[in-house]
Amino acid sequence: MPITIPTLSGSYIKSDQFHDRLNIIQKFINLGIDSSSDLESDGFNQFETKHVYKPDLFGSPSPKMTGVSSQVHWRNISNDWTTGVTMSGGSVGKTWVGVPGLCTRLKLTERAQCVFTSSFYVFELGGVSYPKSFWKYELKDKSKFGLGAWEADEVDEDDAVSLKSASDRERDAYGHEYSVAGNVSLFINGQQQSSTNRKVHTSNVLPYGRYGEQTNNGWIMYQMISRHQQTISKRFTLEKGIHDVGIMCQPRQISHISLRGEAKTHNTQAACQRRKNIYFLARSMVADVVYDSDSRLE
Repeated sequence: MPITIPTLSGSYIKSDQFHDRLNIIQKFINLGIDSSSDLESDGFNQFETKHVYKPDLFGSPSPKMTGVSSQVHWRNISNDWTTGVTMSGGSVGKTWVGVPGLCTRLKLTERAQCVFTSSFYVFELGGVSYPKSFWKYELKDKSKFGLGAWEADEVDEDDAVSLKSASDRERDAYGHEYSVAGNVSLFINGQQQSSTNRKVHTSNVLPYGRYGEQTNNGWIMYQMISRHQQTISKRFTLEKGIHDVGIMCQPRQISHISLRGEAKTHNTQAACQRRKNIYFLARSMVADVVYDSDSRLE
């Protein structure tokens, strides 16, 4: 867009007047030349990539590319246990904690459109939940605590009241992919993006039958159905300034589940954890930032 420089009047020039006009010229040269009308005759056809300042590339510890019109931040960590991340309610508590390798800080010189994409292999290991058939034995009543608290995973299953009516029994509330070990979400400047939430489920299931009897020779049922390669992607607008964007995890609080069979015979207080360690492997992230040209001269 064309440049307009206010004219000066008077017998002398104040320093503020000089710097204001210098800033106008600098902003036009660096940000305002965006059409053929800003160049002399045939100047647009002579414009080449060599006239644009080359992008700057940065490596560890924060790989990124910063250019004239965009930025790209990325992370890429292999599917290797030695580079994995683990967290639990016992190690980080119930607070939201950033997942290493899935977070970045963006420093923007103007308003921009950002597309954040991440992929990671996440699962819980060490905790146990009741089997699918256990709905006949454990009958739960949510109303004691209020539906909101139950849906927010603030109530443990063992604390619910037993029900007699078969119509109130939750048959789908047991087995694999039921007991929640933690939550994973995208956060932008400390604000959770609720549409991006992913639940991490407990991996192991106790060997109990429909009436609480021991099955599977007492061996805990260990399967990999709760392991998932998750993907979180979101497009959003960021204003000029510094922004923190990334994937965060919130492990659930430590809780125990009573054991039966031989374990309880030898120790009436025998128990194990409902949920334990949450692992993150094969982590990758890309934050693609494109400056909004309409905000350059604001």
